[in-house]
Amino acid sequence: MNANKHIKKEIKHSHKAQYSVVSLILIVSILFGCENNNLSSKNQHTNRNNSNDRPNILLILADDLGYTDVGFFGGEIATPNLDALANDGIKLTNFHVAPMCFATRAMLMSGMTHPESGAHKHNDAIANNISILPERLVNNGYHTYMAGKWNLGVQAHQGPSVRGFESFVRIATAC
Repeated sequence: MNANKHIKKEIKHSHKAQYSVVSLILIVSILFGCENNNLSSKNQHTNRNNSNDRPNILLILADDLGYTDVGFFGGEIATPNLDALANDGIKLTNFHVAPMCFATRAMLMSGMTHPESGAHKHNDAIANNISILPERLVNNGYHTYMAGKWNLGVQAHQGPSVRGFESFVRIATAC
């Protein structure tokens, strides 16, 4: 009984700390897009599609946001700008999140579960032998930008600029 009480207290404290930090961040977004008209010769060979035929991609990942917290999924909160983006684009409706933000980011970037990607705990990097989304986009002629938190490796050689993002704006340490 005492051990269970201690574990429940630790879990409650862990979630409380996580949500207090994460609640400061309304929306963390990952931005991809803007056609790359100055393709390097490597990217010209890799890119088989005409740049005019490729869509721009805006991918938004928000912590602690419920499925119906936005208007376009039936939420009670008016989100006209997000609604406009969603209604003119494609909504990803079958992505499953993990209980921790780092794990969800690892899954989104790698297309696999976070343990399969090499990210077993907070600030673990995705394995270098796994090609992640921004790297694949760059290889297909896209510019890639990110704003938010990265928590997928803290070493300089694990950062977003090394993993395919040409520009990155970091939010102060979170979660």
